Amino acid sequence: MNGVDTMAKQCGPDSAEVFAKAEENFESYMQELHRTVPISQMTEREKKIMEGRNRLQQECVQFARHPAGIYCLSIPTGGGKTLSSLAYALAYCKQHKETERIIYVSPYISITEQNAKVFKEATGMKEWVLEHHSSVVRDFVDGEEDYRKNRFVQQDINWEEPFICTTFVQFMNTLFSDQSACVRRMHRLVNSVIIIDEVQSMPVKCVHTFNQMMNFLNAVCHADIILCTATQPTLQKTPYPVCYSETKDMIKEVEHWFERFERVKIQIPGTGHKYTLERLGEEILGQTDRYQSILVILNTKSAVGTLYDILKDSPIQVEYLTTNLCAEHRSDKIEHIKQKLKEGKEKIVVISTNLIEAGVDISFECVYRSMTGLDSLAQSAGRCNRNGERECGDLYLIQMDGENTGNMQELLQNARVTEQILIDYRESGDDDDLLMPKWMNRYFECMFECTKDKMNFPIRQKDTSIMELLTKGFSYTEKKNVMNQAYKTAGQAYRVIDDHSFGVIVPYKKGSELIDAIAESSDAAEIKKLIRKAQRYTVNVRENQLKKYDGLIQCVSDKIPNVYMVAAPGAYSEERGITPEWEPLIF
Repeated sequence: MNGVDTMAKQCGPDSAEVFAKAEENFESYMQELHRTVPISQMTEREKKIMEGRNRLQQECVQFARHPAGIYCLSIPTGGGKTLSSLAYALAYCKQHKETERIIYVSPYISITEQNAKVFKEATGMKEWVLEHHSSVVRDFVDGEEDYRKNRFVQQDINWEEPFICTTFVQFMNTLFSDQSACVRRMHRLVNSVIIIDEVQSMPVKCVHTFNQMMNFLNAVCHADIILCTATQPTLQKTPYPVCYSETKDMIKEVEHWFERFERVKIQIPGTGHKYTLERLGEEILGQTDRYQSILVILNTKSAVGTLYDILKDSPIQVEYLTTNLCAEHRSDKIEHIKQKLKEGKEKIVVISTNLIEAGVDISFECVYRSMTGLDSLAQSAGRCNRNGERECGDLYLIQMDGENTGNMQELLQNARVTEQILIDYRESGDDDDLLMPKWMNRYFECMFECTKDKMNFPIRQKDTSIMELLTKGFSYTEKKNVMNQAYKTAGQAYRVIDDHSFGVIVPYKKGSELIDAIAESSDAAEIKKLIRKAQRYTVNVRENQLKKYDGLIQCVSDKIPNVYMVAAPGAYSEERGITPEWEPLIF
């Protein structure tokens, strides 16, 4: 099709065979996982949490008897939702033979990477698991798409594999984007199990298009949809609601499970009590006398970098973690941190952006979290005393001064709603945990009320919205056809995130070899294969930052003008990765 390789795997086993073998491998994987658990060394609380995870997974498998629908999987943070949802999906495929594909959608690249790794290990089907996000090939549209101009501009990934791990952006683009590469993937959603992880993380402008997409995929495409999170947004109460199935919740007695997994005490900040980064650094150093491990989660890369500089020369081990590090580098750092936590010999402080909040199985004695949405706070709590190593972990919610969050309007809005919920919580005298579903429901209801004018995906340049274009189209004075919906205009305007980022391959480990191999190759199929491998060695850079990196970043080859690499020695460091910029997590 116009010189584009649309079918990389034209031959292979059918989905039913793959799913049957994957389920067999998954059972062996879980047995081995249970066999290697040191039960004799576990505390009673750790045993209780492990037992809870097993029971939740069993409930998910039993739920697979239900027909295709739209369901909620509300598992507390640390409850093992990735494996539980995969267990459900495999059981569903076994009972519903028409199922063609399992699609796992995550909001952040970091979670997509982690989930792809889990899928490959748990199913033993590495060759049939596709990890897809826009880390390498720069997606842009300049007028009409024309693949004949440069056959390497778009390295098309067509979702033919039985297992797909992708991002929220790529998923939404299959239905709403005008880019032909996205449109060609749309039919892959038919007869599939679609698991939406951390659904609350979607940008608020996407809420109504997302809701309508879920309804369409279930009613028309016979897709089975699972909205999977510990913090379920009240999507059924929006003006354009999700039409949940009659049996909405996959897990019975949801409140009971949240109580059972409660293992963190949240320290709420006093009114007007703000920290500077210098003062926070001093407090963290003091707290190392009390805690063996501390995690600090801040809202911007610049704040993370500044606090890291304040603490890095102290006598304790300090680690820096943002998406300035490529995926492979982050994975190595996280594994190193996990090993240090397991050994417990050294005190350690990890300073991170919110990339660590979800999809990372890690546990600290104490967590500091800069003011954020209540849903993000719940994710932070999931990194504290995760496995019940202590009777109770401590999470300090703090107000920061000097985080430079001025261009992060949605974050600021969510933080303001959280502050109001905190006031209500204090005044209620409620003994229940702040993160219980009833308070989370109140948070989302308040947040949706405050942002109801933004949920239709507004297009300011045209004084309209995506929802308006897809229902009524332009004004009647402009009507030219029987159907007035402005599909093309809507497709061109549909961008889940407003910043335009592109992937830069970095010389970390195999990254250097891949850069050389891509530059030297002239074979389209080989280049596509190399670019997929390079996903683990890329860092996203905002398009408007390109001039800032002049001389540091350049095209890998003149033959492939939209694949970039770090060109200058020292532009990527072991300590900090690439030059700092704010965190573009959703892509």
